[in-house]
Order: sequence, then structure tokens, then C-alpha cells
Amino acid sequence: MANKMLGIFILIATIVAQANAAQKHEIYWKYGKKYDHVPLQSFNTFEIGDPLVFIYPRGTHDVIEVDEKSFEDCVVPPSAKPLTSGKDVIKIDAPGKRWFICGFKNGKHCKDGGMKLMINIQKPVAAQGGRKLPN
Repeated sequence: MANKMLGIFILIATIVAQANAAQKHEIYWKYGKKYDHVPLQSFNTFEIGDPLVFIYPRGTHDVIEVDEKSFEDCVVPPSAKPLTSGKDVIKIDAPGKRWFICGFKNGKHCKDGGMKLMINIQKPVAAQGGRKLPN
């Protein structure tokens, strides 16, 4: 009986852990793809704890987090710290909007190539009593 109860407990713990696991969001960063028109709802909801990964061939692009004005104008701020690994992981650690651009060629990839992305991060559903499951 004790072994059966232990097995049930492990099964329930596994299901809860999977339901609360962070969802990885991969962005295939590519010149000419208009990210500001991508239906991000197809990625489900961005939540605190979900990793956001920008994937691109190293040396062809970068990822720079900017403010809303720099995002709109595709301007690379002087204090910018570009990510350049080709598999840049962004930690989603607070609710709210965040803006990213490709700063290559002084923002030309953003301006002419559409390489800009805004995300809206929500508080985790798990903190409100359970994570949404995909339809």
C-alpha cells in the first residue's frame, strides 16, 4: 500500500512540475522577416521565468534590448550592449513590455530588415492557481 501511495505521489508531482515548467520561446532572427507583424500569440503567453532565445548565424546579427523610442526609430543607443552569440538567451524576470532590435549596420537591419520585436510579459498563471495548458 505504501509503495502504491508513493507511486501516485510521484506521478502527481511530475504532472505538477510539467504544468509549471517554463516555456522556451525561440525567435529565428532573420533579415527581411517582419517581427513586428508576427502573431506572437502563436507562442502562447510570455510569462516570468520563460526563456526567450534569439537564434541566428553568429556574426550576421545581434540582439539589443532598447527602450520604446529606440525601438520605434531603430536607433542603437550609445550605451547598448549587443548580444552576439547566435543563441542569445534573454531572462524574462518581470512583467511588462520589452523591446529588442538588431543593431547591425547602425540599426539598418532593424529599419530596413524588420528585425525588431516587442514582447509583453504577464505574471505567471501558475501564481494565480495554475498554468494555462495549450489548446
